Amino acid sequence: IQHWATLCRHYLPIFSGDARWKLSRTVRPDDPVQGWKLHLSATLLSAGAMLERIAPLLKAGDTLFKAPASLEELSRINSGLVYGYSQVGKVITVYPQNDGEAVQLAHRLNELTVGMAAPAIPFDRQFQPGSCVYYRYGAFKELDIQSYDGAIPAIRNQEGNLIPDCRESWDSGLTWLSDPFIASQKEPSKPEQTPSDSPLITTFRVFRALSQRGRGGVYQAVDFRFQPPQLCILKEGRRNGETGLDGLDGARRIQREAQALSDLQYCGIEVPEVY
Repeated sequence: IQHWATLCRHYLPIFSGDARWKLSRTVRPDDPVQGWKLHLSATLLSAGAMLERIAPLLKAGDTLFKAPASLEELSRINSGLVYGYSQVGKVITVYPQNDGEAVQLAHRLNELTVGMAAPAIPFDRQFQPGSCVYYRYGAFKELDIQSYDGAIPAIRNQEGNLIPDCRESWDSGLTWLSDPFIASQKEPSKPEQTPSDSPLITTFRVFRALSQRGRGGVYQAVDFRFQPPQLCILKEGRRNGETGLDGLDGARRIQREAQALSDLQYCGIEVPEVY
């Protein structure tokens, strides 16, 4: 905790308006209003080492970036409960001046953070498989659409009209943009293939998300092992999701829960059955 505070004092001296974030420098009038922003994902245990690795590079280039003011705030972000599921993993945000700088920084930041533990960011695009670097197009400065439900974060399209800055999908309303990061890859990244024998295809079929948070989701599903098929609950534990100071992440917590329920059932205690 003290290490994070020391790094913030050195590399992130400016408090944002709501004091939840700290900035590398003040926002200038000539800074872009919107563009490709980079997000670096980290856990509670890896965030300090990550900031220590990347901050000198960003500071040397006078690049605007921000990070949570405290590790407590980082935990709230990665939980997905306080600021929404779409914010999970968005620990360090970098605001490049243009597309070229965004691509260059993505490559360099990826090199500096390779192999570090990080949760997946739900709706951003991952720079490379296994990378801590993610990206999306969005607003750099506050710009809102006023509606009956209140202010909606916005960006401008190619005609200059305001459209919602949607954080819950990748390319909603952004059909005029081309992805500059894909062209910069030596080999275009291919989407991960789900094995054809995965039980999530052959045995269980999820049809509704009941809850989502950083450590995993809870879903309603159909179990096709039975005739007729039966409803069941499927619980997910995400690797590096909501990693605590004890090192336990969502994947390990769900394994421990399954083991505890199985042990209790073995002792004759009535608990939900683990299939």
